[in-house]
Amino acid sequence: GARSILHFDQYDNLFVQISGWKRFRVYDPQQTRCLYPFPIHHPLDTRAQVDLEAPDLAAFPRLSEAVCSEVLLGPGQALFLPAYWWHEVVTEPHDSLTVS
Repeated sequence: GARSILHFDQYDNLFVQISGWKRFRVYDPQQTRCLYPFPIHHPLDTRAQVDLEAPDLAAFPRLSEAVCSEVLLGPGQALFLPAYWWHEVVTEPHDSLTVS
């Protein structure tokens, strides 16, 4: 399915799943140093340099210290993500509709 790479939003977000499924990997802002964000003022400064699907622990060793919460969001469920919480979202391989 579709994947949004690890990033944070600068505003609170409420995800409401209408149909299908989405898998969230969520990290609180205290994990930032383990997620290797791009530098401030870089065009991708709200994104992490790490790839959670193919982690390179030689290049990003602190990633192994990061504490992740995984959430599977299904129809009729909602997930609130506060501003600056890191998250990666994968749409399960079926039709999916989310309102945020």
